[in-house]
Amino acid sequence: FLNPERINPPDVDIDFDDRQRDQMVRYVTEKYGSAYTAQVNTFGTIKAKAAVKDANRILGYPFAMGDRITKAMPPDVMGKGVPLADLFNESHPRYNEGTEIRSLYENEPDVKKIIDTGLGIEGLIRGTGVHAAAVILSSTPLLDLIPLHKRDKDGVIITGFDYPSCEAMGLIKMDFLGLRNLGIIDHCIKIIKANRGVEVDIEKIALDDPTTYQLLARGDTLGVFQLDGGPMRALLKLMKPTEFADISAVSALYRPGPMGMNSHTNYALRKNAQQEIVPIHPELEAPLSEVLGPTYGLIVYQEQVQRAAQVLAGYSLGQADLLRRAMGKKKKEVLEKEFVPFQAGCRERGYSDEAIQAVWDVLVPFAGYAFNKS
Repeated sequence: FLNPERINPPDVDIDFDDRQRDQMVRYVTEKYGSAYTAQVNTFGTIKAKAAVKDANRILGYPFAMGDRITKAMPPDVMGKGVPLADLFNESHPRYNEGTEIRSLYENEPDVKKIIDTGLGIEGLIRGTGVHAAAVILSSTPLLDLIPLHKRDKDGVIITGFDYPSCEAMGLIKMDFLGLRNLGIIDHCIKIIKANRGVEVDIEKIALDDPTTYQLLARGDTLGVFQLDGGPMRALLKLMKPTEFADISAVSALYRPGPMGMNSHTNYALRKNAQQEIVPIHPELEAPLSEVLGPTYGLIVYQEQVQRAAQVLAGYSLGQADLLRRAMGKKKKEVLEKEFVPFQAGCRERGYSDEAIQAVWDVLVPFAGYAFNKS
């Protein structure tokens, strides 16, 4: 949680019953003073498909043209699409899904004109909003540091900067997350007490209950927090969870990055002995067995990225955490810089350049996508 080698402040996320989140925001505002607390501005940007539709409209083409182009683009995965530039980037994990749109681009001048215009629009700021969870707490009056504005409808104080800018100035953010499911749990506990006279202590509910895992394996999870939805239920049927670690894994893997690399289905198949567990490189099978064994040879969690750097390159845990963060930025110059000490550390421990490159090529994508197990 606290890395002595980390410069950035730690992430602090707290879940509240969504009926009580506003109460908590009022509490910290009253406790620390309105001059020292604020909610955080967000900037909504134009995404790939919206950029194409905007370009289509601006250039005066019929709506049907823009609609045809966007339908030829890869579908969004959990609300996240492929950026226009990455449709032409062969190294992107979803490059193969862009065959149809690239064909239109290459063969129809009007489509090329629309997409080229969209490339210039994509990423521009379309509007502002308020971060769903973030609250800034400062020891210095915020007006001395950053611009603020007051929302007309309720007087809420909001930063003029987004959170990365606030963080760069040394301000601390805490995420107060309003979670509807906590309210549902509270309501259920009260209903059980009223109807059956039983006091349920959620801290003592068994995590190895066979009936629960049978329910999950059937995909009978409509309304179950984070485990409902058609694709998730299909994944549960394929995986057939048998222990709590499987629930952690399915939650970590059911996200755009891992799903884009098919890690979710690979995990499910390997768990049930329907797919061979292939090591990243033969040299690395033994040293990484402890790290990747519990997840069937796949990187699922951030801690595995860090542990691999420790085992293979001799990094300290603090250095490994910094490496993971640098990898997650996906900037070529940063990756090239970080690869040098990683390669040197691996060479010192006798690994070949082929093995080093193989593990690097696996670690880099997952460092940005992996979820923390803790």
